[in-house]
Amino acid sequence: MLKAPMSMVGGLETQFWPGDILNLSENVQTAALDAAYTYSGKEIADGDIFRTLMSAGRTDIMPSADDIIAALMGNLNAVSPPNNELYGLQPNRSVTLAWPANVSPIQPGSSFRRMIVATTAFALTMSVPASKGISFAAAPYDQVDVAASSWREYLFKILNSSPTTVIPVSQTNATKPLTVSASNLEAIRNITPGMSAYGTNIAASTKVAAVNQDTGVITLDTNVTATLSNNAVTFTPTIVIYGLRSGLK
Repeated sequence: MLKAPMSMVGGLETQFWPGDILNLSENVQTAALDAAYTYSGKEIADGDIFRTLMSAGRTDIMPSADDIIAALMGNLNAVSPPNNELYGLQPNRSVTLAWPANVSPIQPGSSFRRMIVATTAFALTMSVPASKGISFAAAPYDQVDVAASSWREYLFKILNSSPTTVIPVSQTNATKPLTVSASNLEAIRNITPGMSAYGTNIAASTKVAAVNQDTGVITLDTNVTATLSNNAVTFTPTIVIYGLRSGLK
């Protein structure tokens, strides 16, 4: 797996930009289990998957958006270590690496493709975990299951790559703003537009529309459905999976 997502233009490695296709390796790996299987972020990031040993149809589960993003990041060092000190100035100091939301090299709009193959005469029903920032696309790209002895190709579209953060907020019924208390203002720096939001009385498929770090206000793209205080809301990266072509193996 490529550790630092970059783009090749005319033989030169350049900064990765939104809309570029991630230049990942094309590995082939086997998921050998006669039961339902939950893929890891590393398996999706590393390459295509061949499902073997099935004696009946199975339901497989995609990893969370957070797991996929973390696997794509690999062991890439943070651009800005603690206290903004540059690497090399203090070579004997142990520096704790971080994954700040504002330095992720995986830009919104980037994508990659993966193939899942059912190697036996039994079909795979594909699913995603609830409230984990990952979903299947709407029609006409909602054909995501894998027929018996067949393969299907998927497009993974990354809409947001900021790491999962949980923040207590105050919310008012039928409005979009969430207010973060002064004691949690530091955590709001990890929230970016496009993140998925999950919490009590927050509608499904809700995303972050805007963030004001100065006032501690996170604006959603849908209204909340109840007035609450100190409501723990989980913000995750966002990935949409498109079912593309398929065929016999």
